[in-house]
Amino acid sequence: MNDFLLNWVSSMCMIALVWIFCAVMVNLTLTRKYSGLHTALLWIGGFLTLVVLTSFVDVVYEACVFLIPSGYDFISLLADCLFVTVVGVWFVFVSWKMYRGTSSSKLFIASYILFIGLSICDLSFSIIHMMFPWDLYQLKFAACILILIALTIGLMLVSRFQIKTIQETNRDLQGDFRDVLFIPIAVYLAYAVLSCLWNSQEGTVFFIPEITTRIIFIIMVILLYMQVFYGIHKAIKQIHIDEEMRLAKDVQSSILPDPDLFENITGVTIHAAISESELVGGDFYDIIRIGDYHLAIVIADVSGKGISAALMMMRVKTMIKISVRTLFTQPGRMLTIVNREIMKNNDACRFVTVFLGILNIKSGRFTYACAGHNPPILCRAGICTLVVCEKAPGLGIMDHEYIDQRTVLKRNDTLCMYTDGVTEAQNKHGEMYGVYRLLSIVEKSDDPKTMINSVIDDVNVFTGNRGQTDDMTMLAVRYTQEE
Repeated sequence: MNDFLLNWVSSMCMIALVWIFCAVMVNLTLTRKYSGLHTALLWIGGFLTLVVLTSFVDVVYEACVFLIPSGYDFISLLADCLFVTVVGVWFVFVSWKMYRGTSSSKLFIASYILFIGLSICDLSFSIIHMMFPWDLYQLKFAACILILIALTIGLMLVSRFQIKTIQETNRDLQGDFRDVLFIPIAVYLAYAVLSCLWNSQEGTVFFIPEITTRIIFIIMVILLYMQVFYGIHKAIKQIHIDEEMRLAKDVQSSILPDPDLFENITGVTIHAAISESELVGGDFYDIIRIGDYHLAIVIADVSGKGISAALMMMRVKTMIKISVRTLFTQPGRMLTIVNREIMKNNDACRFVTVFLGILNIKSGRFTYACAGHNPPILCRAGICTLVVCEKAPGLGIMDHEYIDQRTVLKRNDTLCMYTDGVTEAQNKHGEMYGVYRLLSIVEKSDDPKTMINSVIDDVNVFTGNRGQTDDMTMLAVRYTQEE
């Protein structure tokens, strides 16, 4: 029993000294109070102080061990297990008191260096013990030199490869590591049990080669803690990205025309639908009222997908809306001006296909221009045909003078516009949906809402489980004004 108490007190003092060293050094390193040289000197000074104090504990232990019978047996193994439990609780309690307010983060980060430090100490002593048949204090002196070298290398590696991730994880969690505090306790229990096995006599059922097990333990601790740091950091980073994507989705949705606007426009019936292949996309449409009798109709498709395409979409949409207000009778001129503005600052080499038309609601006169976009479908008296469009490049590709083209819509004519996400949708065999299949569905209805819903349903049936690979946008306008 006296042997157990002596071993317990000695081990607890050792671990207390090592942990306090690690906790203080973590605090000095992460808060960046000192320069790199001063921090390194503090680490070296702290380590030398730690060596002196732990050596003093060893001296006291060696002096006392001669006063009682000693020996390591199964009772000592059970005593060490009890020690693990008591010191584990003490470890958490003292840490909580020392770092009130930011206890969980500093406890968790300090525990990482603690376990690495303890493992390096054990491993260094075992290596020296195997190589040189020296007495105990010679072995400890040589081991201290090896430990100092190993800890210095470890500090350099942590500062070079891990400190940024550790700091970012701490920042992302706002110092709240409470959900992962079970990890230091579990590792501590594993360390203590392995220490018991390392100290068992060779030939017993508990014997494990020291070098092998201690190397495995160091690797295990590094991998475990790095998995936590990198995993948490990556997960929170992804959460931030998802939040930004949802915000971008909300912003993108807010700039699309309000469906209630369609119901307040006399002389036309309008319906639209947009479906992004990702959370945000590059397709857009717009309906712009110009005075009492004119209506600008826009549908466009930005190359690519994601945030960059959405930003480009917002830029182009804004420029078109501004140009419509000033040059509403000349859609070709509008696209020419917008194209030149895009080409001034288009390092990403993105392009935009656009169909822009101006409808005179009173007369049915429809003036339009096309910049590389799919030609709309005009349905008249149950017959649907493609609108004749100039074969012109998309905006942002090259300088081009876009021309105006004209037609006249008659009562109950329906104009169906779409992006290539509809016609280029593929089934499991790699076949595209195509224009002719689209025409066959569109001509079955002249009501814009029914027309678009029928196309969407048919595309979904056609693609099956393949899913959507590109943004799909449709805009249908039925002219209802009397001639």
